[in-house]
Amino acid sequence: MAKIVLGIGSSHSPMVVTEPEWYPAHGKRDKASRELLALDAHSHTWDEILANESLRAPTSHITAMMEKDRWEEHHARTTKAIDELARVYADAQPDVVLIVGDDQDELFHEDNMPAIAMFYGEKMHNLNYYASAPRDPSFKEASWAYGAPRDVPVQSDLAEHILRHLVKAEFDVARVKHLREGQGMGHAFGFVVKRLMGDSDTPVVPVLLNTYYPPNSPSVKRCFNLGEAIGEAIDKWDSGLRVCVAASGGLSHFVVAEEWDRHVLTALEKKNKKDIKDIPDEWMLSGNSEIKNWITVGGIVQDTKLDFTLVDYIANYRTEAGTGGGWGFAYWK
Repeated sequence: MAKIVLGIGSSHSPMVVTEPEWYPAHGKRDKASRELLALDAHSHTWDEILANESLRAPTSHITAMMEKDRWEEHHARTTKAIDELARVYADAQPDVVLIVGDDQDELFHEDNMPAIAMFYGEKMHNLNYYASAPRDPSFKEASWAYGAPRDVPVQSDLAEHILRHLVKAEFDVARVKHLREGQGMGHAFGFVVKRLMGDSDTPVVPVLLNTYYPPNSPSVKRCFNLGEAIGEAIDKWDSGLRVCVAASGGLSHFVVAEEWDRHVLTALEKKNKKDIKDIPDEWMLSGNSEIKNWITVGGIVQDTKLDFTLVDYIANYRTEAGTGGGWGFAYWK
């Protein structure tokens, strides 16, 4: 039987891989947004959040967090945390990596937006959209961390095995075996391959969740149950291979929600199934929704003997309205 030997959770935002001098450029996008999920779990404009302290962290806290020395400290900590996850991954030497990530209009669009999908072809094409598409300079600056466009091998037999198991478990999963010319996996997957796996050719299994785009985003409870079913499937895979499972994305962004982030991390650490499933779905919109990738991996490792270690959590503010990201880096081992 296969064995899950490692779980990883990592934020993958462009902000975590760019120098502090680029933070204001990332914040410029927040100021133009009209749908920033505030601490009241409703969407507001940047100006509305700036004017109402109840929708964000206190002004004094944000101001202190935006000092130059603090930004430099945060950048150093995020880099160190990602490097630590890469070290833990290298030490584990897994035979295959199952990646749970979200697609943001990279592979799937409004003509076809499945809630849950799995790629089971023989190779996954990584298409670095930040490098190849016309983006603002801050995205271009971050593009190095998402890998060069190339084919990454897929453990297609495991992917198909999981697909069949999920269907029997009454999950309706879209399956993707071929990509058209010009298509590829998005940044959630490229980040794991480049920054955590060291651009290795270890085969992957990509699981894609529609976390970002209602109305067919799977609920928190559904994501956790999905993870448990994937864990069962891996346990029943007759191969003897060592499996790493990785959650790509999160935590809170674009309005930083430190209290909620720590609640999620604590629930995952304690493997508290009830607390995880009770996380409100209305809070899981916009960038916050990528926490569902972590919740899915939490379900995968729920019945294993792997223990949770928080490498670091950094509340990184980039504008006066409390926008930025709560960046999380952890592993189960």
